[in-house]
Amino acid sequence: MNWKHKDCAIYLVVSLSTKKAGTSNVSTDLVDVQSFFQSVIVPELQSSDVNGYPMLKADALKFFTMFRSQISKHVALQYLPDLVRFLTAESNVVHSYAASCIEKLLKDEGGRARYSSADIAPIFPIYTTS
Repeated sequence: MNWKHKDCAIYLVVSLSTKKAGTSNVSTDLVDVQSFFQSVIVPELQSSDVNGYPMLKADALKFFTMFRSQISKHVALQYLPDLVRFLTAESNVVHSYAASCIEKLLKDEGGRARYSSADIAPIFPIYTTS
């Protein structure tokens, strides 16, 4: 798939989503968020080249951040190591979006920890080496 078409699709879904009043929850009736995440966003998160197509990477990270409440904790935790890799990206936007996404995934709306230490322990060495 042409990266510009993929980037445009992500941008449209993010742009046309609606924020529920009084919360940080975002929703869309246009696409199945879980399916879109798995088919469009995950391949970008798992890409071995953190510097390739930075606009596409940034939009994928923005999508993950915005729709984090619709992605199960177990699934989100599975991709945290991929997010950590993006902290080394040359693009300021990409590594800033990755840091923001990690922070927002680790906390709930009230600023409380979303995961227990037992959840994070298996991937903690990845964080300390990046």
